[in-house]
Amino acid sequence: MTDASNLGNNSVEILSAVGFVVHSPFILMLSIGLFGGWLSWLNADYDEAFCKRRLFRNLITGMLATFMVPLFLQMIGSNLLVEISPDYSKFYVFLGMCSAAAFVSQKFASSISDKMLQQATEKADSASKSAQQATAKTLSIEIEQLKLQGSLHMIKKEYEEALLLMEEYLKHNSRDPGTLFRKAFCLKRVGRVSRALKEINLAIEYSKKPSALLYFNKACYMALLKKPIDEIISVLSTGLIIDEAEIKSAIMEELKLSEQDDSEDSGDFDGIKEDVTFIGFLTKSGLSIKLD
Repeated sequence: MTDASNLGNNSVEILSAVGFVVHSPFILMLSIGLFGGWLSWLNADYDEAFCKRRLFRNLITGMLATFMVPLFLQMIGSNLLVEISPDYSKFYVFLGMCSAAAFVSQKFASSISDKMLQQATEKADSASKSAQQATAKTLSIEIEQLKLQGSLHMIKKEYEEALLLMEEYLKHNSRDPGTLFRKAFCLKRVGRVSRALKEINLAIEYSKKPSALLYFNKACYMALLKKPIDEIISVLSTGLIIDEAEIKSAIMEELKLSEQDDSEDSGDFDGIKEDVTFIGFLTKSGLSIKLD
């Protein structure tokens, strides 16, 4: 009889424990949370490739959201939690706080990672811009070196070497009138007068305010190419308007050089210095071809 009584008592205790578990708020919240997440997953239209992944995510989200209910009840001052589970009410509040922290920490971590990624991207962009600026500056220096070296070769009368450097420079600065002028100067001295005339015309075209010397050199190249005397005089007249003293000095210097057979630059006006029209122009301009 005693054994039967003990067995009956044990059965009652087991059933009581099972009943407590079944009716436990924790089990109810867990079940409802999972069920809500599952319903949310069913109502959404997800891509098949991410279907399973989304189900797991929805189940976890639903569960955590449900666990935050006790925290919400505590915040609004409700006694419902105490009435449902007086012994474990603080545990459920703690569970709700942990769930809330899980949500916040996820967003916080995401926010921090996004901010770090943004900063890293900004630093990378800044470094890239700095590198581009440094490269551009280095290239600019190298280009200017071409211009300088070309001028040095010209001064040393190394005209072919100078032309190579000037042409390379003009690939980057095709409208530099100064380099075009020096290039024409070198071309004339290697016998490429037609090309020199084209370059001097470009130098005049690209100059904001062409100098008188540009027009004088153009007249020299035209004279060597035996262009019409009227056109040559017209170019020289334009130079006189810009700077009369400079043009007169250049003309007289050229006429003096034409008398020197050993001069590198002799002969520019050889074909026109005895032309009546040219002599008339010189006389009208206050110049004379009579040399001392």
